[in-house]
Amino acid sequence: MDFNEEFSALHGQSILEQAEYLNDAIDYILKLYPQTRKNDGRFNPSLPDPQSVIIIGHSMGGVVARVMLTIDKYQPGSINTIITLSTPHISPPVPFDWMISKIYKDIHQFWIDGYSTAVNDRRRSLRDVSLISIAGGNLDSIVCSDSANIGAIVPATHGFTVFTTAIPNVWTGSDHPAILWCNQIVDVLAKSLIDIVDTRRGGQTKPLDARMQVFRRAYLSGLEQDRRTSDIPFGKF
Repeated sequence: MDFNEEFSALHGQSILEQAEYLNDAIDYILKLYPQTRKNDGRFNPSLPDPQSVIIIGHSMGGVVARVMLTIDKYQPGSINTIITLSTPHISPPVPFDWMISKIYKDIHQFWIDGYSTAVNDRRRSLRDVSLISIAGGNLDSIVCSDSANIGAIVPATHGFTVFTTAIPNVWTGSDHPAILWCNQIVDVLAKSLIDIVDTRRGGQTKPLDARMQVFRRAYLSGLEQDRRTSDIPFGKF
């Protein structure tokens, strides 16, 4: 989704508007499938209609993706996998707008609560949602890669943070725009997405544990700590 280079990093209201628009877009996309599959004989009628999509967010797009699950227009279960590229998850890169700081505070708490076993509200539960944060490292001069760490937001069972320098068959840093088109990164990312697909399920992806196994094989070298994130405990900043 191209928002014509909107300055979402500087304007909190833009983040909220983008999140609302994207939720509407996902709703529209998912509603296209039943009629299309009905009229197109190439589709296997025994397979379920897709009920969710995979989100890839670059920079503040990754923050918008997390906001999407917190607003009223979000359809529970319509997103089960999010991969972010050079996204400042911990804090906004330029906190000039008070609304951005509030958005960050609100989504942090929402996501921490969403992984709690005590949450019974389906609209607030994130038990089936995986989040992978990929950072470019020292070459990224726009977003500090340390701020891409999701260790305090997402439990290790549901996601992790990795630098492109540590990804097998990539082994190199990436600047802010190049992380979108670097061939080595794109190849690994595309293969991992293909490997998590399961069209026999409404969510169109494998169960959470199987997804995480695919992502760990694709993005981690095996030399990381068991938590595969950082020393920051989940739920603490």
